[in-house]
Amino acid sequence: MTLPASNPALYLSGISCTTSGSPTYCSAVGASATGAVVLSSNGGPTGSWAAQTPANLSGSFVLGVPIEANNSNLSPYPSATVVPAGASTDVTSIPDIYPFSSGYSLLAGDCYAAPELGAGSFNVAQAATVPGDVPPASASVTIPLGMIEVRVLHSTGNQVGFPYNGATFSLTSTAAAPCGTDTYTLPAAGPDGLSRTAVPYGTYTLTITTSASTTTVPNVTVGGSSITVGGTTYLPPNPITDSVA
Repeated sequence: MTLPASNPALYLSGISCTTSGSPTYCSAVGASATGAVVLSSNGGPTGSWAAQTPANLSGSFVLGVPIEANNSNLSPYPSATVVPAGASTDVTSIPDIYPFSSGYSLLAGDCYAAPELGAGSFNVAQAATVPGDVPPASASVTIPLGMIEVRVLHSTGNQVGFPYNGATFSLTSTAAAPCGTDTYTLPAAGPDGLSRTAVPYGTYTLTITTSASTTTVPNVTVGGSSITVGGTTYLPPNPITDSVA
């Protein structure tokens, strides 16, 4: 399959094609750095695939994500936190900003160029601003987040190796000051023991809580196309897996 480059899927979790008739239609579902993605082809698996980003999909997501804006003309620092961490609702806009002709780079985090934000341009979205617009123009951008998937299994009793339904999770940033040590609450594990969501790029301590225990997993780094725990790398959709009491 030759996949579209405009919104590259980090992984595909399923594909289905018609088995008879012409043309042969195929659909595949997965996720990209900007959210859920659906790929479709009317030429079978080897045909030309088109990408779509579905709108208004329901699902579980983290709250309290900070937003950082960067422009070299800002003073006294080239960056500013325009949405502070810890909001209790889904924030969809930022306060008014000065319309530099060079625009702004926006990213999820509260400390530009800090280790918590990862490397490269995976985590940055560019927002255009136009000086002198009357009325002032607004721009809509999608700020990428990193995907994380965790699976929890029972380690004791007669359910050893089975999924741990209802386990809860939190991620706490380990970035050094002056960056914030932000904490994000992940969705609880479902019947398959899995929690899937997206968080800002960075390095965290993962805390897994059950009715019987609390387990911490240090050095969890959420990157552009992978997750590392210590020296182990996980490629989506392979989850971090831990067994807990």
